[in-house]
Amino acid sequence: MIIYTRMSNVQFDEEQEFSQRHMAPQQSFLMRLAFKTGFVQTEKGALYLLLAVAGALLLIALFILFSGDGSAPSLNPYVEGQNVLLPPGDTTSSF
Repeated sequence: MIIYTRMSNVQFDEEQEFSQRHMAPQQSFLMRLAFKTGFVQTEKGALYLLLAVAGALLLIALFILFSGDGSAPSLNPYVEGQNVLLPPGDTTSSF
């Protein structure tokens, strides 16, 4: 549909404008990366691969979060037996 106006013969081609806006949606970076690995050939397979990677990363994060002996971390930054250089004029030591 071409619309003509009275001002200096300006015309707009609305059909072309709308057809360019409704192009196929682009794939996300992670989807393209999943296809480039060669492990998957379909979009559904890429989604399963990305879900598996996300699940593995979640398990690793939970393992790191809950690993340890359960004791509170030490708030003293100085290790016993380590030579510590104190600022000038500070003769007190808290350890």
